[in-house]
Amino acid sequence: MAITASGLYVATMLDVFDATQLAYAYLADTMKIALFTDTITPNFGTDTAYGVAPYNANETSGGSWAAGGYTLATKTIAQDAIGYSVWDAADVSQATCTVTNAMAGLIYDDTLVGKNAVVLVDFVTAVSTTNGTLTITFTAPASGGIYNVKCTV
Repeated sequence: MAITASGLYVATMLDVFDATQLAYAYLADTMKIALFTDTITPNFGTDTAYGVAPYNANETSGGSWAAGGYTLATKTIAQDAIGYSVWDAADVSQATCTVTNAMAGLIYDDTLVGKNAVVLVDFVTAVSTTNGTLTITFTAPASGGIYNVKCTV
């Protein structure tokens, strides 16, 4: 069991484009990032949502970092100069947090009834803080943002 990569959740992406027509609004919906320890094993092909296995256990939170996560602010989506669709949000900085061994952040759509999983951000190294400031710095949009998808061949 371990987190070994960042990735998009296929089930959510398929539901956007197939007959389900999941009403997923990158900019309008409330997107949250919840923290998980390295005791989960993500499966980007079959995992579906926050609160559903494996994201129904091993969440780390405390102090001002609430269970369920932090709401992302200043979300953007744009096309870069070489044909990528880039999704990004403001970096996260939350004071007085107490979290232990956060290895990844699950970004999910809290507006949707199903709390559909969007992307997992692998921190590579576990992060802990005791009554300190937890900062998550996302890659700059020019370098790929939170995630990007190539839209050209």
